[in-house]
Amino acid sequence: MSTVHFRTPTTVAYAPGGNRVRQVHYLRSEASDPVRSVASQYRHDVAGRVTEQRDARLAVAAQTDIHTLSGVALLSQHVDSGRTIRLIGLAGETLQAWDGRATRLRSEYDSQLRRIALHERAEGAAEQTTERIFFADRSPTAAARNVCGRVIEQLDPAGQITFSGYNLNGQPLDETRRFLRTPDAPHWTVDPADNDLQLEPERFVSSSDHDATGALIHREDARQHTQSMTYDIAGQLNRIALQPAGQPEAVLYLNPRYDANGQPESRTYGNAIVDTATYDPADGRVIELKTQSATGKVLQHARYCYDPMGNVLQIVDLTFTARYFANRRVTGEQVFNYDSLSRLINASGCEAQVDPGHPGLPEPSPIDDSLLLNYTQSFSYNDSGGMVTLVHHSDHAGQSRTLEMAIAPDSNRALSKDGAEPDFANSFDPCGNQILLQRGGQPLLYNRRNQLMCCTTIARAAPAASDHEQFVYAANGTRLRTIRTAQAKNTRVISQTRYLPGLELHEKTDQDLEVIVIEAAASPIRCLHWARGTPGVDDYQMRYSHGDHLGSSALETDAGGLLISRERFHPFGTTASWASRSAVEADYKTIRYSGKVMDASGLYYYGLRYYAAWLRHWVGPDPLGNVDGLNRYSMVGNNPVSFVDEQGAVKTSLGPPKTVSINMPSPSSSGNSSDSDSDSAISVGSSAPRPPPTPPPMPPKPDETWRAWTKRMALAAVDSRVGLALLPVATSSPANAAIVSTVLSAAGQLAVYSMFNPGWSLASTWDPDSDGAPPPVDVTQKVNRGYAMTVTAITTTMALGGAILGPVVGGYVDELRGTKDKTEKKTQANKWMDTIDQLIAQQRLEENVTEHARNSLREQVLEVEELIGITWKTMDMLEKITLLGPQSFSTRGTPSRYGPSGSALPGHSGIFQRGTLGRTVTNKQRTKL
Repeated sequence: MSTVHFRTPTTVAYAPGGNRVRQVHYLRSEASDPVRSVASQYRHDVAGRVTEQRDARLAVAAQTDIHTLSGVALLSQHVDSGRTIRLIGLAGETLQAWDGRATRLRSEYDSQLRRIALHERAEGAAEQTTERIFFADRSPTAAARNVCGRVIEQLDPAGQITFSGYNLNGQPLDETRRFLRTPDAPHWTVDPADNDLQLEPERFVSSSDHDATGALIHREDARQHTQSMTYDIAGQLNRIALQPAGQPEAVLYLNPRYDANGQPESRTYGNAIVDTATYDPADGRVIELKTQSATGKVLQHARYCYDPMGNVLQIVDLTFTARYFANRRVTGEQVFNYDSLSRLINASGCEAQVDPGHPGLPEPSPIDDSLLLNYTQSFSYNDSGGMVTLVHHSDHAGQSRTLEMAIAPDSNRALSKDGAEPDFANSFDPCGNQILLQRGGQPLLYNRRNQLMCCTTIARAAPAASDHEQFVYAANGTRLRTIRTAQAKNTRVISQTRYLPGLELHEKTDQDLEVIVIEAAASPIRCLHWARGTPGVDDYQMRYSHGDHLGSSALETDAGGLLISRERFHPFGTTASWASRSAVEADYKTIRYSGKVMDASGLYYYGLRYYAAWLRHWVGPDPLGNVDGLNRYSMVGNNPVSFVDEQGAVKTSLGPPKTVSINMPSPSSSGNSSDSDSDSAISVGSSAPRPPPTPPPMPPKPDETWRAWTKRMALAAVDSRVGLALLPVATSSPANAAIVSTVLSAAGQLAVYSMFNPGWSLASTWDPDSDGAPPPVDVTQKVNRGYAMTVTAITTTMALGGAILGPVVGGYVDELRGTKDKTEKKTQANKWMDTIDQLIAQQRLEENVTEHARNSLREQVLEVEELIGITWKTMDMLEKITLLGPQSFSTRGTPSRYGPSGSALPGHSGIFQRGTLGRTVTNKQRTKL
């Protein structure tokens, strides 16, 4: 097992107020490689809010924030997603918002701070009202339908949706959707007649019933197909039945078995196919997946192996028959290696004759494992998490290739290298959206909410028309409509897909397809019904998907349990092999990698953004901010084998079932809820039981001697608060000897007072010959003189003893604490820092500062940190070294901790990278550069 993570901790430096100011990860790719640091820095305002974040690569701040007095971010500037400005109301609601493209979104609220309208305006264009929301009043009619104060109608960018009633849990009983006549953005007015002219006449009505817990138990879609769900006593799904319109009911999913963590151990589908899963009892991770038909034939059987960090190391396909090709053994085994930051650096497996370097899908091949040969992939990244190179080696002739990415020096925006100079300015808009799918062609257009609006799938030179896809979204960001336009000879062919609850309507020139989607099942189940123009496939064809550990659709089976298609994937989602029993049936597979839909452009639609699998990154920055790090384009932290992303926003690890919900802006929510911070918009809950309590501390080491134990206890005592107060650092000084003398004198006086003080006994007992009578004056004076002489003698003895023992005890304490060594190191470090400050001042006068000079200065600062640790002064010196660059003296200005904007060299790291750990510090002279 790899030990690359051994001795690579994450260290965090905190300011006195408890704010994190620096975080360092230690990176290496192989266990034998030297470790180097990857550091991030944070700056806070006086209230403790983060105002600046820097990563390990960029010379400028990755993100800068300006907050109101109440802590709400007014301005956010990120190197990937650009600038965002918000105008906040008195109740915390967002009144207006501007992005980097100068697009303004203006919200309108009623007296109860419910948003009732949203107005959008692009730069240089007129304002359009793209949303209007209407709430029910408190009339008896509204109360009878339980709609008082709830949304009853909403006009959004996709059209109109109305609700006739709600149940006691606040869930809609039915909804009616009308679409726009055109995919263009609407302009809604207050006149219902004007708004009705923009809508299609057809109404799509969907209804649903829920039980008392809010679980869906019945749904009827817009084409009268009904779904029924039942649950067991624990509230877990137990059965799903489907009754298409005019057809008998069929059971699609039944009798699942769950483990103690609520994870399904077995699932039986309507075609008698059984999916079984085995989990590691220690952490709940899946270790085996198996798909078996009713006849006992094993269609899928995979075993998983993990490292202690939870990364998948090996996947073994037990259904694959090993064979040899060109003196190489071909197996169904996939092997993965990671660096110490858990980023995938090597992968191997088997693939067919495919082209993973371009968008789209390969042609399906027959279901035959003999067509598969071995491949290996190697990945490298920069310190910001951007992929730099991908080397793909395949045993298929002509299929090996290298993907090199050019990454902008001042952001994480990346383009594939093709020999030409990368043009980041014309390839991304100010909000960080990629506007060209491939270099020199296939434009991508975005709406005013930074959602992909149009993608050119085939670009043709003018005057010929290009093929493209258009997308329309609901108010909450869900895609509701896709319109595809293609040029066929002299005819333009238009097809479209409408997405409704539990139903997809695919309309083409020669056919209408209704896809019934079973959303409640653990794996996708779809029923294909052609209302017009059957393409040679059975009507009401059932397609059951059987996934891998990531939820990717690895197998498809029909109603008879026969295999329809099999698909394998490379680690980052490109198709490694795709086999189908029929080319016609293969065209109707839509669920692929990670359970997501691939569009005609080759982009995967995740919900909040789109993923380009052949580029291994998102085409737009994370809309929720830095929830997955400062690099907003990185795909699941470059670990796609061990993590998944449900909605294109935040990665989740594999393990016990988790519910990941992203609160998109809702028309019925108030301003406070809809404008909450991005961090609070994500909730991750686990149904797994709580982990056991922390075990008690281990007993002392059995091989520890009494002398070592005594020394350890003594050191703990002198380093305690009382010990530091009585015996401060450097206790061998005369002042501390006096402290010891005073302490001993006070202790002696206390002992004499307790043992010999005449006041503790009756005066009649002072003289034995007095028979209990009060003693005479001479006896009383004698006793008091004796007590005073005893106190003086004890005090003098203790003072002299303390004066003698003080340096001795202090020296022993200093030896325990290593005070002398620390003092020498601090003195030496101060001398070195004075020398480094002088060298930095000299270099600031130079016109050009070489990289060698900067590295030499950083090495010297590192040696200082090895002596005394990370301090504010060393951090300030590192920042000054970073700001040294080839610029004129007139533009440098006064030295500053953070430096002027843009004063650092692009492409050079603003954080020093440690070359190795545990170096030995030796005394040497500071030399000039």
